[in-house]
Amino acid sequence: MGVTFRSGGYIKHVYQGKRTVKDGEACAIWNDRGQHRQVVGPERVWLLNSTVRFLTRIKAENHQYLRVCHRDGRVEHINGPCSMYRNPAWHDEVTFHDGIDVKSGSDCIVVYRAADGAPSESIPAEKTHKVQGGREMKVIRGPVLFRPKEGEQVHEFKWSSTLGGAQLIEGRNSFSVLHTDKERSWKVTLPVATSDLASFSAQLSFKYHMTSLEKLMQATDPIRKMFTGLRADGQVIGSKISSEQLRSDKIDSVTSTLTSLSAFPSLVTAANDSGFCVTSVTLIELDHGSMLKQLAGAE
Repeated sequence: MGVTFRSGGYIKHVYQGKRTVKDGEACAIWNDRGQHRQVVGPERVWLLNSTVRFLTRIKAENHQYLRVCHRDGRVEHINGPCSMYRNPAWHDEVTFHDGIDVKSGSDCIVVYRAADGAPSESIPAEKTHKVQGGREMKVIRGPVLFRPKEGEQVHEFKWSSTLGGAQLIEGRNSFSVLHTDKERSWKVTLPVATSDLASFSAQLSFKYHMTSLEKLMQATDPIRKMFTGLRADGQVIGSKISSEQLRSDKIDSVTSTLTSLSAFPSLVTAANDSGFCVTSVTLIELDHGSMLKQLAGAE
């Protein structure tokens, strides 16, 4: 018997003998006619020309749920705390998953439900409407611990990111909880080529908030659209600046431009089309670039 708990890796064919199934263990037994039975301990079983396989126990804690894929095609979700033995005669798969913690009223998730799906556990939805394919889409706001029922699927957002730099990293951010408060910020570095072909870069921080979830869902990747708009604005800004204006005694006109939202119409339009409103821009750092630094040193 031993003191350790046996699980799915233990499979034996027993011609004649016994097995003690401890409290906390379970096993599946097939006799020589292929008939199956499950034994949950504590119990001692006598075996004759049988195959015994101990079963792996899967548990879900308070914030989790079990997803049980039955062999007859049914899928069942069981909220924790609970546990189940994964029996290959009954289950294709038993897995545990974390619920989604929607922490505040300014956070939300988007949930799709099949036409025949079971509704969530008494969680009110902010909005509900039909989408393509006959599915139902609903928006659920916090604070709530959301654990989906059968037939429900939480939308996974996948946005690009700049990580504060000048390059766009496609699909860098994957998340399901959408923050809709007015304290969002986007840091990005904008490379600018001046009218006389000198170059410099500006690290900027844009404040924004969500205004339309419908537009946001249609945009798919709003950061990518905003980045494209920002690059277009950077070309226009650079065409109006000369390297002479980057001298320390004339830099105020450049910083004034870079801290005015009116200098970024393409970015603001892309944000509005994506369901965002950009409210302010802050200049964090201005890098004059190697060429301008060499010219300044020569002077």
